[in-house]
Amino acid sequence: MALTIFGWSLLLLPFNLVSSAPEGWKTGYIIAMIVLGVLCLAGFAVWEEYFATVAYLPFRFLKDRTIIGACLVYGIMFLSIL
Repeated sequence: MALTIFGWSLLLLPFNLVSSAPEGWKTGYIIAMIVLGVLCLAGFAVWEEYFATVAYLPFRFLKDRTIIGACLVYGIMFLSIL
């Protein structure tokens, strides 16, 4: 659960901080947060597939095209209201 919390936080937080960053998207900590967020979410997927004794999110849901499509559609709808 910690990997998902840290992953989404590190991935989404830079979008709010970029306006106050000295060089915008070129600032090192903005890039580092996005990269670490993606790595945490990838680590979550690996953990769920190979190491978790009790699944937080069953891996079959991560591979299901319907669920992935629904998440992408929701994400696009969310971004469209910004």
